Amino acid sequence: MKRMMMQMNNERTFRPRIIKVILGLVPMLMIFCAGMACDRAADIPELLLLPPAEQRPRIIGSNPAPTVGSVAPDTEIYVDFDRPMDLEATRNAFVVTGSAPPSGTPRWSGNRLYYDVDDDLQPGNTYVMKVSGSARSQDGVNMSVEYIVHFYAGSRTDAPQVTGSNPANNAQGISVNAGITIFFSRAMDRNSVESAFNISPSVAGAFNWDPSDKSVTFQPYSPLNYATTYSVTVSVGAKDQEGITIPTTFNTSFQVGSDFTKPTIVQVIESGSITPITNGYAGVYKDSNFIITFSEPMDFSS
Repeated sequence: MKRMMMQMNNERTFRPRIIKVILGLVPMLMIFCAGMACDRAADIPELLLLPPAEQRPRIIGSNPAPTVGSVAPDTEIYVDFDRPMDLEATRNAFVVTGSAPPSGTPRWSGNRLYYDVDDDLQPGNTYVMKVSGSARSQDGVNMSVEYIVHFYAGSRTDAPQVTGSNPANNAQGISVNAGITIFFSRAMDRNSVESAFNISPSVAGAFNWDPSDKSVTFQPYSPLNYATTYSVTVSVGAKDQEGITIPTTFNTSFQVGSDFTKPTIVQVIESGSITPITNGYAGVYKDSNFIITFSEPMDFSS
């Protein structure tokens, strides 16, 4: 116990001595620099040149704030300083970057530096607002410490997905009166989806939406063509209700009917004859009737 008390007393007297030694080195360092003709600030350790924290300018508020993860696409972007700043140096130290860097113009209003974006932020994209340590006050004191805020536009960053279709991809035997339904992972913006929808061969029709806005059915005005393959796409212009687009174009195709073999004429016979008519056949009566046999049942009118 006595040894421990002695050790603690030694530590209490040792620490002040160390501090005195360090403080004592400062004037010695200045004398050394003077003797060595130190004419550059870089010759003096940065730790000795950095003003105390209470003397340096600081950011006292910002929008977005560091604790806010998501913002509205039309949010204002700015930082507030605790004192008048060097306008040009601080403006050059301010930047907004991200997955879709927004173009804009810095603007001062008192001690507040705005960044007026040219267009709204894009929902689903992430952004970084940064003021580097080179920002300085009007009396020339640098902020020295970076100020960084990470945020994203909208309430989420994941993109909506097309989860399926009816008819399913590569489906066969589809009815000529069938509609085409597209399913989404969340509620969609109707106008953008309808603009992004395409069917080939082209068919006129109308869109019917589910009340949840998570599915839409395209119903052709007239029957689809039998024995025809249709291709349907929904391009990346389709957006959810927050404005986030689907990540890739959706493609699907289906076949109307199940028989894709073209019909053929098996034979033509003059009524009352048992011999089929062939190319170059002669001796047919002018008022004869003919029997045409096809390889499969036919549409009478066509």
